[in-house]
Amino acid sequence: MKPIKDSHNRFSKIIAHFLYQYPKKRLILISLLVLSIISIVPLILIDKKMESSLGLTVIKLKELTNLSQEYSLLKAKISTVESKATHHQNVSITNFINDVTASIGIKDKMKFIKDISSRQLKENISEETAEIFFEKLTLNELINLLYKIDSSSVAVTVKKAIIKKSFEKPNYLDITINLSLFKIKKDINK
Repeated sequence: MKPIKDSHNRFSKIIAHFLYQYPKKRLILISLLVLSIISIVPLILIDKKMESSLGLTVIKLKELTNLSQEYSLLKAKISTVESKATHHQNVSITNFINDVTASIGIKDKMKFIKDISSRQLKENISEETAEIFFEKLTLNELINLLYKIDSSSVAVTVKKAIIKKSFEKPNYLDITINLSLFKIKKDINK
């Protein structure tokens, strides 16, 4: 420990000797020291401000990238739905559900189809809604039905589904589904 103290004392003595022996150089040294402090402090502050600004810019860039990806996905989904809705103008919801249930072998378990509404959403978009009741479906049949509806080439969506255990056979399900079929009329003027 003593050598460090001695070297510190020697350095202090050299500085003191320099400052007191040469007063003009002392003024120059103090001026240089003050100037360096004055020029370094703003640089440090600017650097901190630039770092925080860079951090905010990086965060905004990540948010914009995420929004861009979401926009691309939504645009692709909209394109798919528009394609489905435009190409199937002559399909009714009754024909659609009859075809789907026949393809998976549950047409006899469909007890009724009731048209609920048909309305114009915009000048070229219409929606047809129906309620379909199925009795004594297995869980596997329900999954197949929902998969066929979801993956169909027609713009159909399940608006509401009520699933209850069958009163007579608890292993089976009684299901009421509200389906909506969307159609986009092609604009002849285009």
